[in-house]
Amino acid sequence: MTPDKIKLPNVEQFYYKFKLPSNLKNHIQKVTEVAVFLASKINEYKKKNKDFELYNVELVRVAAALHDIGKPLHFKYFDNVTKKEHINFEENFSERELLEHWFDLMPEFKEAEHELTGANMLKEFPEVAEIVANHTPRQILKENLNKETILVNYADKRVEGDKIVTLDKRFNCLMRRYPEHISNFKRTLIKYEEVEGKIFNEIDFQAERLEQEMNK
Repeated sequence: MTPDKIKLPNVEQFYYKFKLPSNLKNHIQKVTEVAVFLASKINEYKKKNKDFELYNVELVRVAAALHDIGKPLHFKYFDNVTKKEHINFEENFSERELLEHWFDLMPEFKEAEHELTGANMLKEFPEVAEIVANHTPRQILKENLNKETILVNYADKRVEGDKIVTLDKRFNCLMRRYPEHISNFKRTLIKYEEVEGKIFNEIDFQAERLEQEMNK
């Protein structure tokens, strides 16, 4: 499907419908900034080299902005034992209102993982849903992921909270948060380093300079 034929959702309507907490929106915003910046930079390089297999920047923007839309339904807040995610509640919603809202959505969205919940929420927008369904370390080893999916997945691994970090720092945080998955994280980090090399081979600065370049 050509870029102008892709059906894209209204991001703000999804935020309103599913009531994301502010710290999650801050994370999403930074991931979106990184993904759009990289897609735009790579497109500049491709045009200079007469390579017109360009990234669909608007698809990248929307998918990155919705990549964690299903996450509130998977907060460990609901297990009554431990809370690994720290939730900042919006001023215009009480804690009780938000938790009740998310709890009420659970019967409709029963997927085991937040990326699958998000993809289900976005099922009317298949190109966006595909990216959302494949944005975690679980999927990066898949064959035949499209370039927009790989880029959004990578951008998410360069942001911890709302801060741009290195892959090593991001994965150290993930391994501390989810120690039961350390071996898988170590395996997928190798793949992310390969992805990073390919991305930054197409632009004129190194991966560790990402934040400085974005702030120019």
